[in-house]
Amino acid sequence: MSGGPVDTADVVIAGAGAGGLTLATILGRAGIRVLVVDPRPAILPVGRGELVQPLGLDVLSDLGLLESLLALPHVRNASFDFLDGQGRILMRSRYDQGGGRFPFAISLEPHLMDRMLLEGISRYPSVQVRFGSGYVDHRVLPDGVDVFWTEQGESRQTRAVVLVGDDGRRSRVREKAGIAGVVRSYRDSYLSWSFDCPSDAPETVSSTQGRYFIAPGKIFFLFAVSPVRR
Repeated sequence: MSGGPVDTADVVIAGAGAGGLTLATILGRAGIRVLVVDPRPAILPVGRGELVQPLGLDVLSDLGLLESLLALPHVRNASFDFLDGQGRILMRSRYDQGGGRFPFAISLEPHLMDRMLLEGISRYPSVQVRFGSGYVDHRVLPDGVDVFWTEQGESRQTRAVVLVGDDGRRSRVREKAGIAGVVRSYRDSYLSWSFDCPSDAPETVSSTQGRYFIAPGKIFFLFAVSPVRR
């Protein structure tokens, strides 16, 4: 397979998700040449919330990005409540029991954090992030890997030392590498979304306290991603 003129990089990352962008940040700080390819036109809202757990906050703090994260619309979660179908509390899971630096998790909309990571990466000239570009295939070499990808419909080829897949649960990188994986579907439906909280919403919705509502065969998880969004 030929992808046209061959460029070089130390690391190619397929996918500009939170994991890929965080890795690109770490490598960029070390001056390692990184190419990130992602088929999306840009980082777009996905209509759901995300939790950054204490370990993730540790990583972002070590990268000097915690202040930037906390400047985004978010909610700090010290605990989560588990309630029955009548709204009675069954248990409370608290983050201050872990003994880490951060006795809380941060909830926010994930595209905001990804955009923050992307902005931080712009400080590192050794990292290129190419949207509208998709991984196609790769060929393993004795001393590295040839990565074939497309950009605006044109074939590209990059010779790298390492290829990293951050392209989701149906990873094309994993498929092409022949790495076994099992994708299991939920037996029942699963729906996730974010929305503006109505001013007249009941306390169970207006509160920023994260809550799991549990009933036989059912579970509903509600948490805030900002003071005004759920």
